[in-house]
Amino acid sequence: MTPAARRMKIGARSRWSRAPPAAMSYIAITLNHMRAVKAWADAEGAEASLDLRNCELEVRCRNRFFRFHPRFLARREGRLFHTHELVDYAMGFIGWLPYGIVRYELSDDKLAFKSFAAAAGLKVPARWPADAPRGDYILKSATGSFGYEITGPYRSGSAPGRMPPAPAAGPGAATPVFAEEFVEGDALKAWFWGSEAFFAHRQAWPCLRGDGTSSVRALLHERLGPAAADWLGSPEQPFLEDALAFQHLSLDAVPAAERAVWLDFRYGRTYAGDSLNPHSDSILDALPTRARADVDRVGAAVAQELQKRFPAPVLFAVDGVLDAQGQVWWLEVNSNPTLPPDGYAHIFSTLFGPPRA
Repeated sequence: MTPAARRMKIGARSRWSRAPPAAMSYIAITLNHMRAVKAWADAEGAEASLDLRNCELEVRCRNRFFRFHPRFLARREGRLFHTHELVDYAMGFIGWLPYGIVRYELSDDKLAFKSFAAAAGLKVPARWPADAPRGDYILKSATGSFGYEITGPYRSGSAPGRMPPAPAAGPGAATPVFAEEFVEGDALKAWFWGSEAFFAHRQAWPCLRGDGTSSVRALLHERLGPAAADWLGSPEQPFLEDALAFQHLSLDAVPAAERAVWLDFRYGRTYAGDSLNPHSDSILDALPTRARADVDRVGAAVAQELQKRFPAPVLFAVDGVLDAQGQVWWLEVNSNPTLPPDGYAHIFSTLFGPPRA
């Protein structure tokens, strides 16, 4: 095998070796960002140039110009995170923004967001002391990102199998752990520029289907192929084991024929290969009426709060659970999320004015 072929093989395996792919294939494809910027620039007669030394984008239109800072999705020591530098462990491009990293309490502290959302009349799961949950629950640290500082779910009345790890770094590294009501439903993530919702993902829990003879482990190998051997034993395996234990299963259990076994409830864990999709996968306009109203309400509430701190619109995303009745239960707000390519037109309209006739 040539060195180049060996690197290609290692790279293919490493896509799975630390964590299952995130549900962001369309969002994290660099060409989709370029397409969106080009489409707007062509329509508005704007100039756009990219500086490959720092990956900054400069856009000029209507006697104005702005520089946009890049951000990347990276993975190190089994953990996903965002960075503004093109480091060796960067694995995807996640957008240009006209400002750098922003922080605020609603994003840094999950308990602060829950209190804020409840006061605004938004639906949030119940929360209890970590040692006194009163229903099916998960354990959470008040800080953290990408769903790492979570364990569970656990059945009502049962002791937790493990405690959430401390956040890797940053404010709140020693924050308290609390129990949160476990709400079943589809993972929902909605993106906003200012108060305007412009993109959403809805993700059902990934499932395996039992055949009455194969173990969960064997079914997982069938789903993931050779990469399953590398993935099992990674930092993601405990989350899979929590999900199975909640269903009274284990990796070596044999589910009954046709039994659906779900693998994870956290957003982005699809247990499926990436799809190189050049077209928007937003489901915002396909949301049930009640859920869409919930999205608009949370966007208006958060944006109004952020106006007290920032003089101009900023990007944020809110995570929730969409239950079987069409109700959204809100979980947390992200201050520095991935930018879906659909958002550039909204950002450019703020900076350069509305689209010309």
